[in-house]
Amino acid sequence: MIQLKDLVVGYTKPKKAVLKVKSAVAEQGQIVAVLGRNGAGKSTLLKTISGLISPLQGDCFYNEEPLSNLSPLFKARVMAMVFGHKPSGGNLSVLDIVSLGRSPYTNAIGTLNNEDKAIIQEAIETMSIQYLASKNFADTSDGEKQKTLVARAIAQQTPILLLDEPTSNLDLPAKMELMAAMRNWKKQQQKTIIYTTHDPSLALQIADVFWLIEGDEMKQYSVNQVKSEGLLAKVFAGKGYHFDAETGLARI
Repeated sequence: MIQLKDLVVGYTKPKKAVLKVKSAVAEQGQIVAVLGRNGAGKSTLLKTISGLISPLQGDCFYNEEPLSNLSPLFKARVMAMVFGHKPSGGNLSVLDIVSLGRSPYTNAIGTLNNEDKAIIQEAIETMSIQYLASKNFADTSDGEKQKTLVARAIAQQTPILLLDEPTSNLDLPAKMELMAAMRNWKKQQQKTIIYTTHDPSLALQIADVFWLIEGDEMKQYSVNQVKSEGLLAKVFAGKGYHFDAETGLARI
């Protein structure tokens, strides 16, 4: 379980608060969709939960333990992350990048045993990138890089996944396959998945909880609340279109 209490996220140099969260909870076996306008602080929130950025106020908790108290190795074994920034990869192949997901479990020189190799292969097959395994990561398309980084997170085998716009740069079949996979991870492995998205219609199909950002504040809602209270229209209000509250589709 991930819990946020009296949280203020932002930056320290210069000090700037971006987002406030009074209270929010992501339970085991839940998919949480984080929605908000561009620049609302979605990525900053995920970086704060992961520990890459320190909160300006309050704290994030893993099973009631402040994340700031947990060792980097322990966090790497409970939480995998995929962010929008794509690493260059140097001369590493796609297989090498996915294999990095096993780093929290290997020895100092990263020796992979047979179990590690089987887990890596399964992650590659889950994201349907077998044909890329030997290709240089730097030479792949943005969509292929995204699939590779998600596969790396899968190989990490953590109970919590933090995904920052995981469907960006994916074509429609790959996007739908990833959404279906996320739902399977929730059901079969009881993973907690917190992901940011700009696609409310897909989120309404798979999410259990919504974290919606309005202005500088994020609040938690159930799927029924999002549908019945017209909350998407409030978050994404604009001219020339309206939201279908039931499906989350924007109609011109």
